[in-house]
Amino acid sequence: MELNSRSLRFRGCLPVDCTGSGRDRSGGLCMLWNEEMDVTLTSFSNNHISVKVTLDNGRGEWFLSGIYGWPEKVNRGKTWELMKLIEPPRDNPWFCMGDFNEILWSSEKKGGNIRFNQNMDHYRSTMTELGMQDLGYRG
Repeated sequence: MELNSRSLRFRGCLPVDCTGSGRDRSGGLCMLWNEEMDVTLTSFSNNHISVKVTLDNGRGEWFLSGIYGWPEKVNRGKTWELMKLIEPPRDNPWFCMGDFNEILWSSEKKGGNIRFNQNMDHYRSTMTELGMQDLGYRG
């Protein structure tokens, strides 16, 4: 990953290796940033990377988490528990992005299997509990 971050001209790189081997290989995350950013790792797992970003001259800080939600329906609750576990102090802004492997509303999905309201309800209730807002999507 280090070679790729350099070729993409990013100063910082926090990789989390994939697990398994061959066809059973899965996961793998990476967070990249440029040299203007002061980034400190706060936590990581196979399903997330969380960092603290300190503004120039220490004039404030905010938190960023990149999440890859469990793809198996039976494990989706683990994603919501992870979000609650990694929540930074409430007095700092927190930007949480990634592939949560769930949608908030049926209108976000076109085609494929029908999503059950219960699964979306759990995602929405976690967002509400954490005081988060959906910034929307495109594509």
